[in-house]
Amino acid sequence: MEVFVVNSGELRRRLDPIFYFQDVFHFLNKTKFDIRTVGDVAFYLKAGFAAGKQNQELVNEDGIIQIRPTNIDEEGNLFFDKNIFLPKDYIETKRNFLLSKEEVLFNNTNSQELVGKSTLFDIEGLYFCSNHITRIGVNQDLVSPFFLTMLLNLYQRLKLFYSICTNWNNQSGVNVDLLKSVKIPLPPLTTQNEIVSIMQNAYEQKKQKEAEASELLKSVDSYVMEALGIKLPEMKKEKCFVVESNELEKNRVDAYYHQPYLIKRYKAIHESEFPIVDFSNVILDLKNGVEIRTYTDSGSRYLRVTDLSETGINNDSPRFVEVDEIPERVRLSKSDFLISRSGSLGLVSVVTDEVVNSILSSHIFKVSLDTTKILPEYLQAYFRCSVGQFQFFHKNNGGIVPEINQDALKSLSVVLPPLNTQTEIAEEVKRRTEKAEALKREAVSVLEDAKKEVEGMILG
Repeated sequence: MEVFVVNSGELRRRLDPIFYFQDVFHFLNKTKFDIRTVGDVAFYLKAGFAAGKQNQELVNEDGIIQIRPTNIDEEGNLFFDKNIFLPKDYIETKRNFLLSKEEVLFNNTNSQELVGKSTLFDIEGLYFCSNHITRIGVNQDLVSPFFLTMLLNLYQRLKLFYSICTNWNNQSGVNVDLLKSVKIPLPPLTTQNEIVSIMQNAYEQKKQKEAEASELLKSVDSYVMEALGIKLPEMKKEKCFVVESNELEKNRVDAYYHQPYLIKRYKAIHESEFPIVDFSNVILDLKNGVEIRTYTDSGSRYLRVTDLSETGINNDSPRFVEVDEIPERVRLSKSDFLISRSGSLGLVSVVTDEVVNSILSSHIFKVSLDTTKILPEYLQAYFRCSVGQFQFFHKNNGGIVPEINQDALKSLSVVLPPLNTQTEIAEEVKRRTEKAEALKREAVSVLEDAKKEVEGMILG
């Protein structure tokens, strides 16, 4: 326990000791610019409004999107993949709550780590925001709205809002009065604009590199299909079709499983010039992993479905378990092949050096392949493209949580070119994938370098 004294004149509407334990604005000590507050540079700060669940819709072409913290990503960008719509007649009663362009939107309530993420509202159209967001109308004679947005996100990364927010019922927040009092360095507008230009250029470079990476990854699918001589028909569902009773005896009886376009896709596979075999014909051994629920700080690596991705094994957040001895049946070696069997279905990977001798989760299959017939790297490319992926989802159990069993897995159709053709396909896919991953890393690096540069310019 530490004891310290705070003079009454230093109290700022807060009495909790954590708030006064240290100077949360100590990082401003080296800046060469004037220190002002958010309240000094804002015409107004006001929150959005709460809407009852009875007025919220997930889809409504005539409705108005109510922007929420989930619409703001970690980089301060707005995105609208999942939205809440409010009735259009809200315009009559909530007209004053419609967002204006160049307002700064500040996430005032969230988990403690996320309070403070901000975005610049710079899009056309009618939008509201929830009461978990504070709208800041800035005095542009003093501050650029983009600069203030960038500065608030910098503060969020520096955990300033983490330190000053109030906490209640698993939620944390920064109210309007506290936000007004937040100190900010205020460079001349020319310097602000220079900083804004650096960040906008970095965002544009990041966007371009990510777009290039995305196009490269998309090209992998068309390359594999062309190399195998397969042209899959579109996924066009039919509302009404006939299925013979003998086709239902050993198969699922739901309509999706028997969709005609799926049958056409299997026919397209068999139009390849190369042999087609069931997956069972290239398998030497197939085993499930083991279920372990207690993790430790060290020990043997425990490979979970969350460690698999669409492009490889993720080693960012490894889990470990303590075991006296790794069961041989789930110990991983370089000759093994991995397939997720439930949850995120259809994730596949060759075994990399980082996970050799790991223990396999029960939600992943360990497959030993007959490498005289099929190369693991080729199979990885095959199963990751559309010709493999649609089969995983067709042959699963049809449950709410999709799962594929060993028999269904063994029945997947595999195109089997000669080994030299497999090698050629695998190497080209690897080249494109590695280039795409390099572009993604470059995109992250460009933005991080820009952040460091402007942080130095602002804070000294």
